[in-house]
Amino acid sequence: MIIGNPQEFGIHFEVFEASEYWKFGLFNFILDDKLIPGFGTNWTLNTLFAELKFTREDFERAFKLDFIADCEYELYGFAKSYSGPDKESFLEIDIMELSDLGWEFFLFSAGKEERFIYTSDGGATVHEKRMPKWSLMSLLNQLPPISTV
Repeated sequence: MIIGNPQEFGIHFEVFEASEYWKFGLFNFILDDKLIPGFGTNWTLNTLFAELKFTREDFERAFKLDFIADCEYELYGFAKSYSGPDKESFLEIDIMELSDLGWEFFLFSAGKEERFIYTSDGGATVHEKRMPKWSLMSLLNQLPPISTV
């Protein structure tokens, strides 16, 4: 199933195996027609979906400050170097199964935009997707309950 616009920003998932308690399958973000991470068919989808259930308050907290940065590397550096109350000025999208393989995802506010940055190599290569503000929240709200999939 694809949610969102795969040419811009979306989520792709498929259930391959299900039990009474678990659903295993494929999961990817789709950014500009590219699958991220683009591998893996045994993700625990119910855990992934639970980790993506941010609230409106989570987004409002993350969007309290607008970040003006020249490049995605500056945003990544900020995300990695700050903790405590400063971490409340952006949203870390920590998906355990993906982060265990080195993937990191962060969302920052930038005026009328949000900046979704990600890396899989500890920041040596950082990618960015700019979208209208509230795009990620809108996309996540379209995810069906995993029990119905």
